[in-house]
Amino acid sequence: MKKLFTVCVSLMLFFIAGSFINLSAQVSPQGIAPDFTLSDTEGVTFTLSDLKGKTVLLSFGASWCPFCVEEVPVLIKIQENNKDKNFQLLAINLDSSINKAKKFKEKQRLNYPLLFDADNKVTNAYSVRGIPANFVVDEYGQVYSFGPDIESAQKQLNELIKQNKKINKSNKK
Repeated sequence: MKKLFTVCVSLMLFFIAGSFINLSAQVSPQGIAPDFTLSDTEGVTFTLSDLKGKTVLLSFGASWCPFCVEEVPVLIKIQENNKDKNFQLLAINLDSSINKAKKFKEKQRLNYPLLFDADNKVTNAYSVRGIPANFVVDEYGQVYSFGPDIESAQKQLNELIKQNKKINKSNKK
């Protein structure tokens, strides 16, 4: 009986682990990213479709979200490592006021645009149900969702930037 229980538990753990491995190993695009126009905390307007040809990381969060705050150093590093590449990081802030978003940007010393989604239209367009939520948009406008998993988003981002770099080099020949 004890042996049967051990075998059943082992099989169950194997299948559970296998499903996570498959999810992270093969990420498929979920269609064309919903277009939007938002202003950042400085009043600069960003339109997603204007960034076609770039790899874009969209990161939804808020200053009151401890997991979002915890993610900030990773986002700063992503921005720093990719600033000279065909890349744009856009953080989309869900705070209740733009003043809170501005204070958050200053306090965290963000090195990337912090957009303010006042009416939650962009948040709803991306079906964000919890934060942090991360999406990578490739150079063709295809969107990949990663939920709160910034590490998986970062891996996909790096792969897409490499692919985009190869495409840009071959187009220049």
